[in-house]
Amino acid sequence: MPFKIPVFDVNNTIGALEVGALVTIFLFGVVTLQVYFYFSRFPDDSWYIKLLVGFVWILDLGHSIALCHYLYTVTVTQYGKPSLLLVPAQSVDVAILLGGLIGPIEQGWFIRRLYVFSGNLFLTTICTLLSLVRVTGTVALAAIALEQPPINEFTEDWRWLILLVLITGAVTDLILASTLWYYLMQWKRKADKNMSRILNRLSLVAVGNPHEKIPNIPSNDTKTSAPA
Repeated sequence: MPFKIPVFDVNNTIGALEVGALVTIFLFGVVTLQVYFYFSRFPDDSWYIKLLVGFVWILDLGHSIALCHYLYTVTVTQYGKPSLLLVPAQSVDVAILLGGLIGPIEQGWFIRRLYVFSGNLFLTTICTLLSLVRVTGTVALAAIALEQPPINEFTEDWRWLILLVLITGAVTDLILASTLWYYLMQWKRKADKNMSRILNRLSLVAVGNPHEKIPNIPSNDTKTSAPA
């Protein structure tokens, strides 16, 4: 059955795509710089941490390439044929899949950090389950998108799954950021004043830079010693 072609709005279609692609490429440049500094400054880190950093960067590279390919397809290959926007190129499916894998992998690293700081098995289990729901939903969406249904039908039929993926990702990020900050501040209150600057740095490391190693801080009180 032929599907109805909606009114074409260049601002909400090609315009939004161009803005999103440009922002993505800019952020990929920032990530690349972070990866370079990481490998330059922390050559003695464990091999599995280096492997994780490199793997995430490769996924991000693939995600950026897929978006650029789709932008080229829409603005050059399919130029003057707005009806073709109803069935996006498969590079969009690749971007959905890769983007959906990057988030849960990074969340997994922060979940590990949360367990190291708090030892709270309940919170880490909740975050792990939410992250698994997110990655499962993303893979399902990518598999459905590979069948190339019209985009209006796809968004209507699978709106609930799209919202589930977005909500679980946001909730997991919120839980991780708030609980990491809470436990770090609890730890800071138990420490003496001479450790305040170090603990402030640990807060930035745990919440702001997932690749930086937390140093061991010698202390007579095991409750205030930094986790490795």
